[in-house]
Amino acid sequence: MKKYSKIIALMLMSFVSVISSCIKQDAIYKDGGNNGMIQIDLPTHNIAAPRLYPVKPTSLMVEKSVDFPITVEYMGTEPAPQDVTIELILNNAAIDAYNAYMDEKKYTGDKYEALPANMYTLPTSLSVVIPKGQRKVVVPITCNTTLFDDTKKYALAFTIKSVSAGTISANYSTGLYAITRNKFDGIYTLEVGSTMASSNTAVATGSIAGVADISLISETGDRLLFVPIWADGTKVVDLGNTTITGTAVSAAGNTTLKNTGTNKYDAATKTYTLNFQWLSKSTSDPTGTTTFTNTAVMILKYKGSRF
Repeated sequence: MKKYSKIIALMLMSFVSVISSCIKQDAIYKDGGNNGMIQIDLPTHNIAAPRLYPVKPTSLMVEKSVDFPITVEYMGTEPAPQDVTIELILNNAAIDAYNAYMDEKKYTGDKYEALPANMYTLPTSLSVVIPKGQRKVVVPITCNTTLFDDTKKYALAFTIKSVSAGTISANYSTGLYAITRNKFDGIYTLEVGSTMASSNTAVATGSIAGVADISLISETGDRLLFVPIWADGTKVVDLGNTTITGTAVSAAGNTTLKNTGTNKYDAATKTYTLNFQWLSKSTSDPTGTTTFTNTAVMILKYKGSRF
């Protein structure tokens, strides 16, 4: 009996050791479960219709200098055991190869052109280091999105040329970054039908059509910042940090804001119709218990660029 107990104990120890080894070496990675794999942070391949290279969509705000970071990763259960130097190269020839592959396979989907050189700035060197004990490094690139042509589909492509340690990923060493900007950024006119209403008689209510132009400023690639106004052109002070995401309005400075009616965007006329309501407090009420109901209808038609 003792003999069998020892055998069972040894078998259990062996089983635990094997499981531990599997967990350490076969964790789920983006590229085959190999420890020490070096790769660009890119989306997984489309298994149903695999492209030549993975494509990462990137939407940027509209500014003359916008950060556009590229991340290189050290994959594995443990971080980099030593400093790992990675040499990246700009490889826009991969864009042409990608487009040709799409044509050859008769795949539907976007094809791209290289972002013109005057629209982006690379760092002095594309040689970067993942420090010992770390898992990634960010390559700083900037774009001038004010120069973008929204009718074109831009991309930049990068390739890992060499590494000082580890193994270069076979699947994620080259990738395309499809770069767009928030095309809704710009100056808008307040059209007929735009109104402000309030139960507070101390503010100017009524039509706000033509009172002032409204700037929609891209805060992110899909969110726009704007400043609502009263009928006399003064700022609505109790709606701090008012934004549009899609066609939904929100205000970080006033959580009572809610969307009412039907918000929409007409692409043909480049016009937003925004309906929203919020509560505000009386500044003259010492108890702070008096609240006013405010309602806005803003019909915003694109006038031109802010730049």
